[in-house]
Amino acid sequence: MPDNPVETVLQMTLDSDGLNKYFHVEERPERKPLRILSNNTVPATVRLQKFGEPAVWTTAAESEGKPLLEFTSVKVEAETATVSFRYPPEGISGTVEFRKQGETWTQTGSRIAEN
Repeated sequence: MPDNPVETVLQMTLDSDGLNKYFHVEERPERKPLRILSNNTVPATVRLQKFGEPAVWTTAAESEGKPLLEFTSVKVEAETATVSFRYPPEGISGTVEFRKQGETWTQTGSRIAEN
């Protein structure tokens, strides 16, 4: 896991079982590599991986209509973190919650809703 707590919780969000079932890269190979919308919520310097390769930070214009994941909110405090996201190709949005004990972050809850 990365030393940066923001990177850690974002990577754990991408790897969460709740979100994984929506990527469908076997049936939709155009969703690989994972494209993440660059916005003011997360700096594009954050390094994330999905499907065994680096995720790509992009703008909506640069992606030319290809599928994008968007982190809509990231809040990391000393012992808790919350990550909210949208994945328009599947019409979902969600929130994943984490708690830090010692040096280890663990997922404590998640909610995904179809929009």
